[in-house]
Amino acid sequence: MFCSKRFHMIGIGAWVMFLALIFTGGTLLEAHPVVDPPVLDQFIYLPTVSSPPTSIGGKVVQGGVPAFAQVRLVGQGYNGGSLSTNADGSYRFSGLAPLDPGNSYTVVFDYHQLNTLQSWDAAPILTLKKGDNITLPTFDIANVVLTDPAEDATVALPYTFRWTPRPGNPDETYRLVLYNSLDGKEFVSQNVGYSGEYTMQPQDLSGFPLSSTLQWYVRINKADGSSGLSTGNDVIFREGPATTIAGKVMNGGAPQVNGLVDLRGEGAPGSGSYSVAYTNPDSTGSYTFSDVPLLRPGYSYFVRFTNQGSNTLSRWETAPIFDLAQGQRIDLPAFDVAPLILTDPAPDASVALPYTFRWTPRPGHSDETYRFVLNETTLNNQFTGPSVGYAGAYTLQSVTLPTYPGVPSNFIWSIDIYGADGSRGYIAEQRKVSFTNLAQ
Repeated sequence: MFCSKRFHMIGIGAWVMFLALIFTGGTLLEAHPVVDPPVLDQFIYLPTVSSPPTSIGGKVVQGGVPAFAQVRLVGQGYNGGSLSTNADGSYRFSGLAPLDPGNSYTVVFDYHQLNTLQSWDAAPILTLKKGDNITLPTFDIANVVLTDPAEDATVALPYTFRWTPRPGNPDETYRLVLYNSLDGKEFVSQNVGYSGEYTMQPQDLSGFPLSSTLQWYVRINKADGSSGLSTGNDVIFREGPATTIAGKVMNGGAPQVNGLVDLRGEGAPGSGSYSVAYTNPDSTGSYTFSDVPLLRPGYSYFVRFTNQGSNTLSRWETAPIFDLAQGQRIDLPAFDVAPLILTDPAPDASVALPYTFRWTPRPGHSDETYRFVLNETTLNNQFTGPSVGYAGAYTLQSVTLPTYPGVPSNFIWSIDIYGADGSRGYIAEQRKVSFTNLAQ
């Protein structure tokens, strides 16, 4: 009996026919073809071998902390869209085509978020073969904080632009960028290293318009070839002297050195005010705002002093400034923030109407006038009496503020001060008072 096995490799098969030759005494008697009997097939499976996916990845941080951000890959027709980073700040673009000669891939962050750079570009990848898995250096998207000049400031050259270098990134260098959005013109300064300032000279401004709004940024370059761009501030360049608003804060004739002096702008009535610049009084009580932006039509400026101490008024505001020319200097009248003292009634007193409220006029300020103010805090209503001149008393005959039946009213009283120059002050003390003959 003949027996055989047939071995198969996947995709390849073979079988063999045997001949049985019978000899007798050296003579061939007959030849019988012998067909290979039923075979036992045995299959050998070879494992599939595939190349690893081709990918580019890395990590995004903000101030050294893993950041949630959107990043995208650009180059060689890639259309895979953007990726969100993982909880640890990592990302990876997979399934990429190997790079053809002359092409490149670049990972880009340009989805600006709170306190981040405007954009960041990783160093271009020029070589990527099938199966390559590249991990780029971690990049930090924390913004560069621009400090000087302030937003919308008007400056004259030479002028030193300042910013805060990003902590923990001593390997990066900075350049100042000036940009005109109207024609796309750009000035890029020399490399200033890991420092936070560049002094711009008049020749740097060649080709840029004066008295027009431009934008300035800081460009970042790192040793690994990556680069970023900060968010920007608007700036206007001028010729000639600075546009300046200055004045002095006094307290009973002595310089007031504590408190905040705030230059504020205001548009249409009721639109509210906004801070333009702020400073503190110097040792003489003086303050100066230089390079003040020119006023837009319908707008005005005023200076506000605020302080939380008990030895001053809580707030003083100058008269509005409606006209301000380029290069003009306005010296405002000195204002005194000495407190005004309330005398009668005592705090939390209950009195019957009519009642005469009393205070002590501020010594040395006979040109200012006073008004009695009564606030009902439950319904948030206010009564302001007529001017009593430079006097220290006002008789309240009745309360005409609306009240709500069954709801107790809460009253506080104070005095507002009006200067002859149009300025106005608000005292720090407000006293509670109740009325015994007021129907509730």
